[in-house]
Amino acid sequence: MKPSSSKRKSGEALDADKRLEIVSELAALNGQSKMGLVRTLKTLHDKGLLVDALVETPTEKGYKRQVRRAFEKDALYTQTPYGTMLSQMELPVVDEKMKAKQPSMWYINPFALLFQLCVANVALFNLIKDAVGIAGTKTLRIVLYFDGVNPGNPLAPDPQQLLQAIYWCFIDLPNWFLRRKEGWFCFSLTREIWIKDMAGEMSELCKMVMGVFFAAVGDSFHKGITIQCGAESVVLRATFGGFLADEKGLKELFSVKGQAGNVLCMNCLNVRNRWCRLQPGQQHFWDPDISQRKPASSHHIREMVHRISEEPGKTKREQLEKDFGINYVPTGLLWEHHLMTNILDPCRNYIRDWMHTFVSGGVAGTHLAKICGALHDIGIGIEIVHTYAHNFKLPRCRGGKVSDLYFKTNLVVTDHVKMFASDVLGMVCIMYAFLIDKIQPRGLLETNIECFAALFVMLSILRRGDMSNAIHITLTAITLKHNRLFLDLYGNKDAKIKFHHTYHIPDDMLYLMKCLSCFPAERKNKDAIAVSNASTTHIEKASVIAFLHRTIDYWNDSKACHEIYLNDPRAVALHGQRLSKAASATLTCGEVHINDMVFLFDGSIGKVRSFYQHGDCLSVGVDVHKAISHAKLLFEIDVHDVQFIDARSIVEPVFWYANATGIIAVFPKYD
Repeated sequence: MKPSSSKRKSGEALDADKRLEIVSELAALNGQSKMGLVRTLKTLHDKGLLVDALVETPTEKGYKRQVRRAFEKDALYTQTPYGTMLSQMELPVVDEKMKAKQPSMWYINPFALLFQLCVANVALFNLIKDAVGIAGTKTLRIVLYFDGVNPGNPLAPDPQQLLQAIYWCFIDLPNWFLRRKEGWFCFSLTREIWIKDMAGEMSELCKMVMGVFFAAVGDSFHKGITIQCGAESVVLRATFGGFLADEKGLKELFSVKGQAGNVLCMNCLNVRNRWCRLQPGQQHFWDPDISQRKPASSHHIREMVHRISEEPGKTKREQLEKDFGINYVPTGLLWEHHLMTNILDPCRNYIRDWMHTFVSGGVAGTHLAKICGALHDIGIGIEIVHTYAHNFKLPRCRGGKVSDLYFKTNLVVTDHVKMFASDVLGMVCIMYAFLIDKIQPRGLLETNIECFAALFVMLSILRRGDMSNAIHITLTAITLKHNRLFLDLYGNKDAKIKFHHTYHIPDDMLYLMKCLSCFPAERKNKDAIAVSNASTTHIEKASVIAFLHRTIDYWNDSKACHEIYLNDPRAVALHGQRLSKAASATLTCGEVHINDMVFLFDGSIGKVRSFYQHGDCLSVGVDVHKAISHAKLLFEIDVHDVQFIDARSIVEPVFWYANATGIIAVFPKYD
């Protein structure tokens, strides 16, 4: 959509390739839907606001055809050494009526996508080049994420529209990169109704996905691919790091029984469910004596799969499935010889997500409910905590103010809270402050406070994202402390299956050398919902293409791969220097806005007043408040030191409020 110029006479028609190029550029903007772009262009044409028609026949049908070509241009026609970015794979459904529909998994070729993104973004190329080292000597690790997405009405989901989202990332890239949703690349959005009609369902789909990344023949990360930017190139090799999903997703991917079976954990040979009569050497899943655990190995899993497969009798096979906790799925992941021999390490590749384990229907939600019950028993009703919570000011990225749903009576029941994961995290912060600020000084519920403080430390460590041998030792010790105190205080009735998974979280994170969570991928699901609303007839193909457009549009931005940068900066003059100024910035810890209270590495807090950038230096103007007592979460209320600090001095934005004696700020604790 360009005006006439001296190089082209007014009214002279654009050639077909130029028209398609312009519409393709428009299609990439913000991942808009096809019909939205069609109607916009047609309306502009009808009102005479387009200098040139972008189609030869400017009718709605003509625009539809042109926009469809534009949307598919990059996906289907951009050639890389690994083919086009959009690929298709037929799904082996069982039902004859379903077969007639020729269901396919449309997916974004990871080799072609990575090659094209590195060509367009030198910062991304350099990030990967640094990760693989000189001459590509270091092998990276890939993590795959699976999750269901409902593009329609959440209260009345349409089975025809439900999708299975599959994303992937390189776990060896920096924490700040993996915390952003764009650090996870979309592989596919596939209809769940088709997956359920496959003989092996999710496990078989997972096998097919793994077959793309780590094929026995052809392109494979295991063998290595070449990426380039300008005249420079590097060989990238990757092994498989594991699957990240919620408990239900992991159970389906590995074809294990999970909490529905007697053997509920594929990593513990001697752990049993609560209704089982224990044999010598066995433990119930909540038992904190991990010294008695008998860990499973991939050798054990392979032997179990072999014995189930070799058993000819159905009755005996079903008994073996019950004894081993593994379902017989001959078309599933654990039955794929190439993957099980060369790629998979089932016990290590089963990665528990701390988000779902703790704050999404997990241990933290149960603990909040139990501590509210303990407060009620000493005459402190939940309405008092609800009122206290509304004193707090939240970081702008968390909404700026406390939700009215925090500690609402009907949303906190006896054994859980009915809140989203991010809200549960916020409620843990506020409850911790309430216990330290109001209850501890009165000498009440000392053991309950000690237990809840252990939960707060666990979540602080996990949210930080770093992992080392020293952090692993600390996290393991605090997990055992929390679980022992919880069992002593509240018994094992409310210790659910996720309570057992907390014992494995430290080891899973040490294996990754990252405290990885589903939070970024869950945010990416919002994009999946946005693009999948564009179509119902061919929702799987249209959604993947639209996702690809969003990805290409994002990585065409030069700042997309920067660790820290200003958001929507404007040029200003300060003391004779030309600087950039903004009301918010994306930092290592995430988005920070003016008026946020932030915790600093020196142990103080500061209220953000401004963001400035000069060259590569990003400075933050803050009103600094020194600590009165870290143990009591208390800081000076008066500002004694206003200064500009390096943006990397900020640990994270915090919850806070000012009372008569000082500022109460809920900052992270790591020990």
